[in-house]
Amino acid sequence: METSSVDPLNTVPPAVQPIGTAENNQTTQGSTETPNSTSASDEFGALMRKALGETKSEVSEEELFAAVIQQRLQKENAEAASFYESQVNTLKQSMARWDGKVSMEDVGKAALKATVAAGMIDGAKAEIINAQSFQAAQLDDNINALYDGYGGADDPTRAVASMEDAMAKIKLALDGIDSGKSEIAGMSLDVASNTVHGSLGYESSGILGLGGPLPTGPQSLDGADGFLWKPESEKNGKLVVILPEMFTGMVNNVEIHRALPATEETKVEEGQYSGVGNGGREHFRFSQSGGSYGDNLYLVSQNADGTTSSWEIRDGGARND
Repeated sequence: METSSVDPLNTVPPAVQPIGTAENNQTTQGSTETPNSTSASDEFGALMRKALGETKSEVSEEELFAAVIQQRLQKENAEAASFYESQVNTLKQSMARWDGKVSMEDVGKAALKATVAAGMIDGAKAEIINAQSFQAAQLDDNINALYDGYGGADDPTRAVASMEDAMAKIKLALDGIDSGKSEIAGMSLDVASNTVHGSLGYESSGILGLGGPLPTGPQSLDGADGFLWKPESEKNGKLVVILPEMFTGMVNNVEIHRALPATEETKVEEGQYSGVGNGGREHFRFSQSGGSYGDNLYLVSQNADGTTSSWEIRDGGARND
């Protein structure tokens, strides 16, 4: 927690301070924090902990992002903050993935959009809040993306901190923003999550899945930075499948099938989601090496809009991209 410094020119010398109880004195010996700053800090901490969950000991960048939006709204309009909070609680349920995981970055932006649509705050102010929250929520050295708390300690798309450390870091960042030291331009609420915000924006990239429907049905292998069937990952020597970035946040699950159309009878195994990386692309891991599944396979994505997309894998033991 950051404390305000005492101006020695305006400080009453200890020898002539009025005598009284600690409750009557405005400052106590050894304290450099004024009652007003203490109250503001307590209020900030209480709001953030309520938004994040009172019992949490560790929080992720995405969770902090959604909570900071609420704190920013509270400064503008308490009614808007309350509406946003109710939207977050609803969307955490409706936007949960098939495995129960939730992108709090997506939830936060969707709830903020709903707050704008309800007339609680104007769009330009919401974009400023979006940008401020994005910057304040950064916990690691990658300041161009927000990461969640899923995955193991070696997962490059995991960014977490203890509640205490996170609160101190966010307070410092927001103090800089509010003091005018950090000047931040607004950021569109339509930019997809896991975008590298310092690079080409999603809206101008021309990628189908980010401005329209996903490409469905059989897909062609598209080379580097697109679809990848990697039979032996560096992490554990087992199959990992990486989807093109246009599919990020838009897929319910990924499965290996023996034939098309995909049915329960043709299904071999369902992959386990393991985060986003390598250019904003979702990773799905399997229990065996690619070669163990044989040849003439189909990798099928079950998309959130009810459609499916598929990639033919002729040799399960070879790299397909």
